[in-house]
Amino acid sequence: MLAVAPVGPPSSRRRAIQAVTLAATLAISAVARAQVVQAEPLAPVVASFPAGEPPREVQVTLQVVVDAAGGVESAVEISRLPRDAADAFVAAATYAVKASRFTPSSRDGRPIRSRIEYVVAFQAPAAPAALPPDSSAVPSIPPAAPVPAAPPPAVPNVTNVQVRGIAWSSPRGLGDVRVDRETLTASPRQQTSEMLSAAPGFFVDHEDGEGLGNDVYLRGFDLDNGSGIEMKVGEIPINVPMHIHGQGYADVNFIIPEVVRSIRVLEGPYDPRQGDSAIVGSALFDLAVPERGYQLKTTYGSFDQ
Repeated sequence: MLAVAPVGPPSSRRRAIQAVTLAATLAISAVARAQVVQAEPLAPVVASFPAGEPPREVQVTLQVVVDAAGGVESAVEISRLPRDAADAFVAAATYAVKASRFTPSSRDGRPIRSRIEYVVAFQAPAAPAALPPDSSAVPSIPPAAPVPAAPPPAVPNVTNVQVRGIAWSSPRGLGDVRVDRETLTASPRQQTSEMLSAAPGFFVDHEDGEGLGNDVYLRGFDLDNGSGIEMKVGEIPINVPMHIHGQGYADVNFIIPEVVRSIRVLEGPYDPRQGDSAIVGSALFDLAVPERGYQLKTTYGSFDQ
C-alpha cells in the first residue's frame, strides 16, 4: 500500500487556495466591468459621386485607424461592392473619411486609439428634371400634316453558320511531337498502331499477333500491349484500367489508318493534363478525312508478305 504524506499543514494550503481564487475572481470581474465603446463619426460621412462613372450604387469598406483625439490616422480599403467598381470610388471614400472627425473609442470612459471598419455608400445621382417649355416665348405653330411612314427596308435572308475546329495546344517541351498527315502518307502503314513509328523514339512490335494490342517501345521502355502509354482518340481515352494483359491495356487498331489526320506524341509525363496511364508518355490521335472519295486497297497473305 502506497501512502502519500501531506506537505505543510492543511490550514496553510487552504488559505493559499482561497487567496488564488479571490485574485482570479477580482481579475475576471475587472475585465467584465471594462466597457469599450467603438468610435463613431461626428456626422455621417458623405462622399461625392465620381464624375464620369455610370450611375449605380457602390459600397466601399475601409479599415480606419482613429487616434485618441478623434482624428483619422489612416484609411485602407478592405472590399468594394460590386467588385468591378472603379478605383475612383475608393479614392473618394478615403478622402471623405480622412476629412471627417470621429468620437474616439473609449475603455471605461477613457479615450483610446482604435481600428474600426467603416462603410461608405455611394448613391446613384438622380437625373436632373427637365424644365417645362415656356409657352409664352414660343409662338404656336399649327401641327404639320402627318407624313406617311416609309416601308421598312427589306431584310436580307442571312444564315448564321457556326464553324468549330480543334487546334493543337502549345508545345510542352522537346518531347512534344506532332506528326501530320503528310508525314503519315509518305510512309503508309498496315495498322494504326504502326503510325506511332513515325514519331522519334517509338517502335511498334507484333509479338502477340493481330488479335491483341501491339507492344510499344518508347525510349527504351517496353510497353506490353500498349500499357504504360496514354492513348486517346480525340477526347476519348482508349486505355482499359483493368485488363488481363495489364493495367492500361490499349489497342488502337480498330481505327482505320486512312482517317487519321495527325498524331500528337508526348514523350514523358510532363503535362498535368495527362491521365493515369501516361507512365512514359501519351499518343493522341486526331481523326479527319481531308480528301473524300473512293479508295481501293488490296493485300495478300496473312501478314501482307
